Amino acid sequence: MNVRNYAQCDVCNTVTLLKYQIGYLSSYPISYKCGKCGVTIFGEITLNQEEADHNLTLQNATLIYKEKEIGFIVQISGEFLAKKITKCTPENYESALFSPFITESANMWGEIENFKERNNDFLYLINNEWGKVKRIYELYSNSNRQFFIKEVRKILNNQTDTPLEKQSHFIKAINKILFLMFSPITTSNGHHKLLTDILSKEIRAIFIKDKEKLRDFLNVNISYFASYESKILDLFERFTKIYNFIIPIFSLNFREELTDADLVQLGLTTTSFEDIKHFYIDCYETIIESSHILIGLDNLKVRNDYRRMRDLKDFPKIKTIDDYSKIRNKGNKIKVLSSEETFANLIIKPLDNDIRNSIGHNSYKVEKDSQLISFYSNKGNIDKELYLVEFAQYCFEMFFSLYNTMHTILDLKEIYYLFLEKESPNQDNSQRKKQKTKKRKNKSNMRKKSKKVNRK
Repeated sequence: MNVRNYAQCDVCNTVTLLKYQIGYLSSYPISYKCGKCGVTIFGEITLNQEEADHNLTLQNATLIYKEKEIGFIVQISGEFLAKKITKCTPENYESALFSPFITESANMWGEIENFKERNNDFLYLINNEWGKVKRIYELYSNSNRQFFIKEVRKILNNQTDTPLEKQSHFIKAINKILFLMFSPITTSNGHHKLLTDILSKEIRAIFIKDKEKLRDFLNVNISYFASYESKILDLFERFTKIYNFIIPIFSLNFREELTDADLVQLGLTTTSFEDIKHFYIDCYETIIESSHILIGLDNLKVRNDYRRMRDLKDFPKIKTIDDYSKIRNKGNKIKVLSSEETFANLIIKPLDNDIRNSIGHNSYKVEKDSQLISFYSNKGNIDKELYLVEFAQYCFEMFFSLYNTMHTILDLKEIYYLFLEKESPNQDNSQRKKQKTKKRKNKSNMRKKSKKVNRK
């Protein structure tokens, strides 16, 4: 159902024609800047399924009847890119007759149902399963083994192919649960399969080449893993909260690649730069902080020594992984990363120090109509320009870099515990025996107390 509404800016009184479609989404955010004064107008469209109706709420604008001259036109979509705000001319009015659903369907080559199904699945998981995933990890982190196993069994529906007797089993279960949580988006473009193929092939090759060096690498780095896991999990939660703002970016996986003309004409009407910029920065910091793990694996694979760095012409003093860790300037750390090396390539794509610094210093400008973002250097020069759509794509790529890092860490952690379990195969059995002995003693004590009571 296509709907038209008229919104009058609370600041300059300019009237904007809002054109949007009510589809399968129960609700979605809207955000655009007034074409005249530039104030951000935002709100939400909520669908009432029972009454086949909807509700539109706005901040900084008031819904009115068509009784004043229309200044601008905005096409709104919670699922797809839409034409950016334009002045209300006869030509623009006519071009706005076709909804984003119609125009994007033509670019998706029959993939629109696949997109809708995956999007719905992920929204369901966010609303119904994310809380369970988070509490499972919290139980594991707190060493609450009994409740951890119970919760894992519930979420995996008691799958018998997932034993839960050893630490390595616990890590494998967490990895599996995270995969299930994010599978609607990570399997849409083959990302997860590519990642698991790389990890299984390359880490196995390192193990076969020299398992003792891999063991040394794990012993040195195991103390970092829990902290990185916790930070990444927090960012995963942030991603679930901003996903509704960037659903149109996910739809791009199912359409033809965007052209330069598309970037000029199409934009986002679900979010603003301000809504998602902090997610980019926080992902950036965590990925850089944990990058020494990925670099160490590249060092093992290519140079057979996790400490030894590749030759760096621009950084001749950086010889070892310890030298890398001591680099304070995160921009220089990015320059050390190489997309030509397997593991660093898993995280490098969305990392841009110019963008990070510009956001961190509030040195940027967003053009209200074109959604073009200019990122300024500390000298006041424009370092980079991106459309909001491109920046939102960077944020989506940040999620994938985090996902890659998390799965790499969990795979390494599983191997670490497999090493330990091989060295002490009876450790878990002895622990279970102690627990059973303790239970027997408790029962025996209870019987003795019961007898004493009866005698009395």
